[in-house]
Amino acid sequence: MWVIGGYNIPGNIEYGGALINFNFKPRTTYFNYREMNMFVCNVSISDTAGNLQFYTNGCDIAGANDTILPNGDNINPGQLHYIDCVQNMRGYASNHQSAVILPLPDTQGIYYLFHESQSIVYNPTIITTDKLLYSVVDMNANNGKGQVVEKNALVMFDSLAYGEMNAVKHANGIDWWIIVPQESSNQFYIFLFTKDGIVDTLTQTIGDMPPPDKEGYGQTVFSPDGTRMIRYYPYTPIMNFTFDRITGYFTDYSTFSVNYGSDFAAQGGCAISPNGRFLYIAALLQVYQFDLWASDIEASQVKVAVWDGFLDPVAISFRKDLGTQPKSVKNCFSE
Repeated sequence: MWVIGGYNIPGNIEYGGALINFNFKPRTTYFNYREMNMFVCNVSISDTAGNLQFYTNGCDIAGANDTILPNGDNINPGQLHYIDCVQNMRGYASNHQSAVILPLPDTQGIYYLFHESQSIVYNPTIITTDKLLYSVVDMNANNGKGQVVEKNALVMFDSLAYGEMNAVKHANGIDWWIIVPQESSNQFYIFLFTKDGIVDTLTQTIGDMPPPDKEGYGQTVFSPDGTRMIRYYPYTPIMNFTFDRITGYFTDYSTFSVNYGSDFAAQGGCAISPNGRFLYIAALLQVYQFDLWASDIEASQVKVAVWDGFLDPVAISFRKDLGTQPKSVKNCFSE
């Protein structure tokens, strides 16, 4: 079950939240009004049976019944929390892939929410992602509805990428590797998450430097078997990494480019097929496919979808909505 959606509109109970239910084939989508607004930070988790456990918009943590869990308020505290969550009531603007929920290995009902926190830096006035935090949810508490038992604990203080955080299973099938890039950098922090929490922190510098002007427009995605990671930015070469799930290090790196032609691709996202073979690049109005098993990946590009102009009642395009990511305080106050 995925919790998605946007803002609530006063007086309109048909706008705001939605759910995608993967327990059915084909999966179902339906409207789900909730008081919690979503902006760009959005993550949810279900148990192994597909039952929704909890979700967050980066401001608060809510349970499956759409009410804030005990002690689940005021995550990512600070001035940006006040602007986004209290003043504008829109949801935290820390970007897509700025929060990850993982079950605590070898433990029933305990989940760790890893979330990036932002601060305002002055002269010049910008917003920076400067902390990686974690909060702990015990789904055994509160009569099985869940309770936040620890929140806003510091993992790392550093300038981090706007999102692009990802996680992949360790080769032992139990523990996790959490990958967090530095801001506008080709350096990665790689955290080992076990039943004892974060037990090791690795660093590795590999790949191309992402363009500073595209900070906040990037995305990472792992192949289902965890051996490949793609890092994508519009109009820059796609970074193709090989990952060792035993050591936690990237072992190889290459790039290939997208031929956009006359297509417009200022925003976009990426995904890998369930069998790990095909990479899909969604570039606003079209979707491209690449064969990752081909000897020449770049030459395998095929355009597989084009937006047909359908409105319901507004345009829905093939994009990851990064255009609203604020980079300045002026933008934060504008909505």
